[in-house]
Amino acid sequence: SEKYMAKFETDRLYEQSVGGNENGDENGNESDNLIDKKKTNVNVDEDVNVDKDVEPSNDEKSDSIGRELVEIMKGALPLFLIKFAITYYIGYSEGWTIVQSVYFLAVTATTVGYGDFAPTLQSTRLICIFFIPFCVGVVAETFARLAGVYTTRKAIEAEEAFLNRRLTYEDVKRMDKDGDKEVSELEFVQFMLIRMGKVTPEDFKKVQTIFHSLDKTGDGSLSLEDVLMLATGPIDS
Repeated sequence: SEKYMAKFETDRLYEQSVGGNENGDENGNESDNLIDKKKTNVNVDEDVNVDKDVEPSNDEKSDSIGRELVEIMKGALPLFLIKFAITYYIGYSEGWTIVQSVYFLAVTATTVGYGDFAPTLQSTRLICIFFIPFCVGVVAETFARLAGVYTTRKAIEAEEAFLNRRLTYEDVKRMDKDGDKEVSELEFVQFMLIRMGKVTPEDFKKVQTIFHSLDKTGDGSLSLEDVLMLATGPIDS
């Protein structure tokens, strides 16, 4: 009976497939469409994965830096407008031309201070007591942010180059702090962080000192027993 049922099921499936092909069965077309959609989805997923793995080009990096610089200048623009407005008032009160007023602002904000143009009225002198530190602070902060974009990018590029380079025999020798001719995970992490400038050797020594002070049992790991010993003193065995 089992053989008969298996044969009957095989014949039924065969007739359905033949009938679907001969009569243009819609179910067959729908299954083909589903297969095509699945293939399309797979291709889309593959494209997405490929795009994720692609590193940004030099042009994209340059555009990113440009956008950061523009955002910094946009943020500083209101402050610069305030500076120009106050400078115009000082220049108008002192009888200076526009060019002379802008010149006064430039040499004052950059702390050059030639002294060839200086306020003579009591009111403008009083304003400059607060205006000059304001100008210097705005210019210094703006240039610091602009320089920070460049230095940050350079630091990231140097870090990527260091991480992607091949280790040398000298690197492995420097990693092996305990001289056992093997590099542990801790030694590797310590070497990489120090070489990338994330921490200093003194920082690691301080952290290790703290760890050893907490490791009361001296087994090289922190456990509940170490915590209890810190709180209550040595535990009698």
